[in-house]
Amino acid sequence: YGNQMTGSVTRLELYAACAFAHFVNFGLELKERQEYQIGVPDLGNIFHTAIELYSKKLKERNLSWNEVLDEERDQIAKECVEEATCNYGNTILLSSKRNEYVIMRVERMVKRTLWALSEHMKKGEFEPKGYELQFSYMDELNATKLSLSEEESMRLRGRIDRMDTYETKDNIY
Repeated sequence: YGNQMTGSVTRLELYAACAFAHFVNFGLELKERQEYQIGVPDLGNIFHTAIELYSKKLKERNLSWNEVLDEERDQIAKECVEEATCNYGNTILLSSKRNEYVIMRVERMVKRTLWALSEHMKKGEFEPKGYELQFSYMDELNATKLSLSEEESMRLRGRIDRMDTYETKDNIY
């Protein structure tokens, strides 16, 4: 297209095969619509967000992991998955029955995970103290510096999903 044309044999063959397809592809530069599909990282993000939201909702409702009833835990989990889904990908996750089914499976996984976490909390004396705690090698924490050899070391950075503590009158664990 234009006054100065460039091309190749392959492009001329494409034109010869279908001039309209050539026009759509090279003249209008139209591309096939990309379909959004849920991948493993998407599921992980939704799952992680739902667990984080659950922790926040417990705190908002002044509930502890130990005292929340099974039915209430499942209801809150359902709300959290719905909220995580609606806020993820501009509601594209609800665009097909397949995606809706996948989200239903994530909800079942979140409920099972929260049940297991609640059972763990009931069997111990640790309590969640913080969520989504970020740390960096810039913080100058000794725990973030690992010695690999006499000459080599590595500094870590990251995020801790949840930090649990247990306090006695003398120590915090």
